[in-house]
Amino acid sequence: MNINKSFSHISYTLDNEEYSKLALKMLAGSKSLNIIKPVNIRNNGARRFMYSVKDLSELTSVCSGLDEGSICLILSRYKGVIREIESQTFLKKKFLELEPDRIFIDSTTREVKFIIVPAFSDSESDSHRIFLEKNYSFISRIFGNRESFVDRRLQDLSKICVDIKGKKEDDTSRIEWLEKLFAYISKEYDQNCVIKEDDADISDIENSMKIKEIELNYDGEYGIFTFYITKKTFFIGKSDGNDGILAMNPAVSRTHCRIDIDGDKVYITDLGSSNHTYIDGLMITDDQNVLLKDGSVLRIADMDFKVVFNYE
Repeated sequence: MNINKSFSHISYTLDNEEYSKLALKMLAGSKSLNIIKPVNIRNNGARRFMYSVKDLSELTSVCSGLDEGSICLILSRYKGVIREIESQTFLKKKFLELEPDRIFIDSTTREVKFIIVPAFSDSESDSHRIFLEKNYSFISRIFGNRESFVDRRLQDLSKICVDIKGKKEDDTSRIEWLEKLFAYISKEYDQNCVIKEDDADISDIENSMKIKEIELNYDGEYGIFTFYITKKTFFIGKSDGNDGILAMNPAVSRTHCRIDIDGDKVYITDLGSSNHTYIDGLMITDDQNVLLKDGSVLRIADMDFKVVFNYE
């Protein structure tokens, strides 16, 4: 399976994998606010699932600094998606994407969004173990480096994760602890909570991480250098009046594009350049504010910059 990401979509193109038509139908009819519905298309004879992530933020951009209320909210939404999967005959937990860069936050609806890819990419014999490992990795990532919690549920989950971390993959007891971790999420998580879900808000996630600096890293024909962006508005072009000057490249317009930092969001705008601006290979139209994400590749004319967000 080939996975491609852009600023507006994630696509999964199947190679030789089989997929479930009935699972696709169930996803299309889902009313869950926490599931991104796929669009099923064929491209050059290959099956492709497209998921719109326009104006959504990747969870990976904030998961290292979440407070307890935000962690509780994410886990609650995750549990809701698990329940949705388990209630539908043809949906499988192994279809659920749990990499933080494929889980999203919608700042408008204040919801966490998950992707379900109904393709059979691994054997039935080990698919459950694979899911349990993904479940452990996901929970560990949102806990970050925190070692202590006030919430009893988070304390219990953290202890289980520590026990799993101490077990090698070939340790027969590791699977027992992986099962215990998932059972806690799916069965016991709602009990005796110190921090109630109503007290948590997805805006806490967004407010917990503010962008301190953006790096635009270039390594190509014109050398190796980095623009460090701390201003809320940063202009890039070849004329001397810009903040980021690319005078060495005649393909860059005098004032080519603008980057705006707004809290935890970053936007890129092409200012009518001759040779255009691209995000992850997709050209953006003139004067359109487009969300720029951590890890994206920003192309200015024919120069590719790797985007890195540094947080406070």
